Amino acid sequence: MKKLHRICLLIALSLLSISAQAQMRKCVTSSGKSIYTDQPCASKIAEKSTEIKDNELLKKVASINTQREIEKVCWVLSHRNSQCYPRVNYELATVFKENCTLPIKDYEKSQDEERRKPRRHDRYDRYERNDGEQRDADDLLYEHRDTQKSRAVLQCEALEKDMWDFLRQNFSKKISEQDAKIINYKLKISPTHEQKNWREY
Repeated sequence: MKKLHRICLLIALSLLSISAQAQMRKCVTSSGKSIYTDQPCASKIAEKSTEIKDNELLKKVASINTQREIEKVCWVLSHRNSQCYPRVNYELATVFKENCTLPIKDYEKSQDEERRKPRRHDRYDRYERNDGEQRDADDLLYEHRDTQKSRAVLQCEALEKDMWDFLRQNFSKKISEQDAKIINYKLKISPTHEQKNWREY
């Protein structure tokens, strides 16, 4: 009986040590990318990275990542708007510009800095990028910003709604009640895409 008890205890201890070793870690690379792994950051990730343990630091990193995502969405919506016709209504465009001008500048700056960074396998990367440009010419990536895109890719029909949903979700405290009422009203009464096309003929 004692022998069985000892065996069970050894199994339990070995399971505990395995679970301790398999503990998930959050690793943040020098470029700000978050990677979750059950191995030490240094052994799992090739580039320099930091293991996050402090809860306050985790919150800070999450906040930075959220801000970067806001910057990116600001840029994508602005880019869609610049290539779509007809444009969004004046009030919505004004509120969007007030809130997204700085995030767009920050996003463009970070993208330009990222593109200027030297790469280890530059010849291989250049081949990949050239191949990708041919395949993905109809997307909304920053490196394809000068490519004319179709209305389907730009999603022009849903642009006003997407812009307004994004503003309300991320900048609701900065939008005045009066502006919100005007935009809501104009979006309700604005004709559909089909009606706009019919009027043009």
